[in-house]
Amino acid sequence: MAVRRATFDAQAVRTLSLRLPLVLFAVFTLFPIYWLARSSLMAEGALVRVPLQYAPLPPGLENYILAFGRIDLGRAVLNSALVSIGACVLSLALVLVAAYGMSRFRFRGRSLLLLLLVATQLIPQIMLLVPLFVVLGTLGLLDTLAGVTLAETLGTLPFSAILLKQFLDQITPELDEAAMLDGCGRLQALILVIMPLLIPGLVAVTIFNFITVWNGLILPAVLLLSPENATLPVALVQLAASNSNSWGLQAAGGMLNLVPTLVLFGLIQRFLVGGLASGAVKG
Repeated sequence: MAVRRATFDAQAVRTLSLRLPLVLFAVFTLFPIYWLARSSLMAEGALVRVPLQYAPLPPGLENYILAFGRIDLGRAVLNSALVSIGACVLSLALVLVAAYGMSRFRFRGRSLLLLLLVATQLIPQIMLLVPLFVVLGTLGLLDTLAGVTLAETLGTLPFSAILLKQFLDQITPELDEAAMLDGCGRLQALILVIMPLLIPGLVAVTIFNFITVWNGLILPAVLLLSPENATLPVALVQLAASNSNSWGLQAAGGMLNLVPTLVLFGLIQRFLVGGLASGAVKG
């Protein structure tokens, strides 16, 4: 009986000290998302009704239908997807080589290069608008999805390179050397041996880049001049400006912007918590 009592007390202490705070934090974090979803499924009159209605009963899709009718949200979603996926692919291809070089090679100015990469994160994005506008105009990429993709990629490169380097630093260089002793070149060792162990890092960088570019507003708003090229955040700003008093409509737009990132994270979150694959050790 005493042992059972002690076990019960230990479980109670663990619940109060660890599980209960986690539950409260989860509720605090998820409640705004729930409230946004609830508002998007309710009629406009029900949103301002007193007392507040915490559940969308009965739920409806009128706000979503109206949102697609007011602006071309389907085209905006496609534009955002093309820009986000393109920026992720281009950024990964560039930062993989850059991070590998900074992790594996010791060269003069390496510390200064890392410091400069960190320093670029202190520069407000708005300060780069005029140079980017001029450069893309000179290249003939202004008001094109390719131009915005390139601009967004440049913005994600520094932090992505630093983040991926931290993952590479946890993989011992002896794996590279063993692969090259077996006949692999440096690039083959990177692709065949290191990349499978680097999946958590690649996933983390992909999530960071996708969310950053998907939610990007400043660059698309300035660099895209045609309404048919507008990305989803730009289209939602236009929707909010033309329907400033329609809270349900704006909530529906917010959910359309939020759902893709939640789905992406749900699909690949197991790679983030899985850790590095077996065989990789800290160097």
